[in-house]
Amino acid sequence: VRMSDLKNNLLKIFGKNSNIIEENPANIVYERFSSGSLLLDKNLKEGFVKGTAVEIAGNSGSGKTTLAIHTVSEHQKKYPDEIVMWIDLEKTFDPVYFQKIGINLEPENFILIRPSQGEDVWTAMIEMYKNYGKGIVVLDSIATLINAKEFEGDVGDAQMAGAARMNSQGWRKILPFMKFGGTTLIAINQFRKNIGGYGLSDVTTGGGAWEYFTRTRIKASVSKGVEELYGKHKYTLLKATFGHKDTIAETTIYYGEGINKNRELLDLCVEYEIIEKKGSWFSYKDSNLAQGADAVTNLFEDNIELVEELTEKLLLKLKPKKEEINENN
Repeated sequence: VRMSDLKNNLLKIFGKNSNIIEENPANIVYERFSSGSLLLDKNLKEGFVKGTAVEIAGNSGSGKTTLAIHTVSEHQKKYPDEIVMWIDLEKTFDPVYFQKIGINLEPENFILIRPSQGEDVWTAMIEMYKNYGKGIVVLDSIATLINAKEFEGDVGDAQMAGAARMNSQGWRKILPFMKFGGTTLIAINQFRKNIGGYGLSDVTTGGGAWEYFTRTRIKASVSKGVEELYGKHKYTLLKATFGHKDTIAETTIYYGEGINKNRELLDLCVEYEIIEKKGSWFSYKDSNLAQGADAVTNLFEDNIELVEELTEKLLLKLKPKKEEINENN
């Protein structure tokens, strides 16, 4: 059977507009957008792949929601005409914080929904994927997804694996409508202690479907910073189909403000020798910038042109090499 005959027969069966045949698979390029963290983007090979599913898991205060907010902000910058759907099951939506980080909350750009049952969550996501095709959905969070039987039952009723079954069915329904370049899913999750005693000490909620179907899984954690000012956070890539698995991005999150991008910019510019560091002094183009990292980041705050120039040079350094691109494709 000739290839042309097979293609023609498939087109007769499924229709010319079915998009079931990929005409030029060798030319596929994964479209990416920033996570909002330069350090994490480096490990992701320039950012999240548009149209894939991402799970961000961590304990309370680990920075998982802040990362999701930054991601949506970057998505809106690159795709201003696409829809944002934020599913707020945690009831933690803070319009002041969202807008501070840069999210446009205008009704034509942003939809906030608060379903009570897990089935309604999946129905809303399927509707988004099936009929709108492009955008970003944030589910906050997997841990609060409960099925109708558990929702309507009494507290204490045995509901073994009900949420896991619902999530597995939901994934099978949504998967046919997921495509590269389409709608991205950011799902926030929590860790629970593994009471079985086997395997990892910490496991995520919601069943194994999330681990299987997501293409990027990030573990968020926090270490001590300065109380009521900032925290030191780590984002570890547990799964990275399109990035560098097991790499860690260590960043600073200022409370009420989000990720300190200027500090990330400084750290990476030093690492890639765009900025020179001698002792406590930092210099650029043979001219001293300031003494001490805090002073340089404060300088960046007042010099947008310098930040843009350094960012442009850094992104060229971070751009994946041809062999890395071929590795993914």
